Amino acid sequence: LFFRLYAINHIPDIFEGELSFFSAGGTSFDGMFLANKGARGPWAPLGLLYYLPIYITTSLYGATLTALRMSSTLVGVFTIPFMYMLGRRIGGKGMGLVAALLLALNFLHVGWGRTDIHPHGVTTWPSLLLCVLLLRAFDSRKAIDAFGADEGAGVLDAGEIEEVLDHELDRKSTRLNS
Repeated sequence: LFFRLYAINHIPDIFEGELSFFSAGGTSFDGMFLANKGARGPWAPLGLLYYLPIYITTSLYGATLTALRMSSTLVGVFTIPFMYMLGRRIGGKGMGLVAALLLALNFLHVGWGRTDIHPHGVTTWPSLLLCVLLLRAFDSRKAIDAFGADEGAGVLDAGEIEEVLDHELDRKSTRLNS
């Protein structure tokens, strides 16, 4: 947390501005939806998970450079417990702690968590959730869990994973019907 918050508004004291139109869209609730659709301006497939942290931090701290960077910082910090949960699910508490520690000290992740470009970590959340769903489907061997993982892969446009799960669901339904 220290490395992510230390001098967040001072080093470097510049505004990247790469996605400033979209960041501005995230400063109001209505603006999130308009910017996400590309209404009256450019469009990028960022999704509402991009705008929500910006909306929250600019509502709390105003439309400032610190607020934009704080959105990235909070997303980065909240990604660490998700990584712990995935690591714990795979290999127990020790694996969870190692996975969380590696992510917490990862220079790229810390750097992204200090920028005003956008909260990169938000894209990690659905990916980690999909991993948990896939592990659950694999462990349980239940069609409903495979269906949940399949739909999650479809939402994330993870085509290869979705094809494998569709094949498994088809195989199970054929076996049940014969």
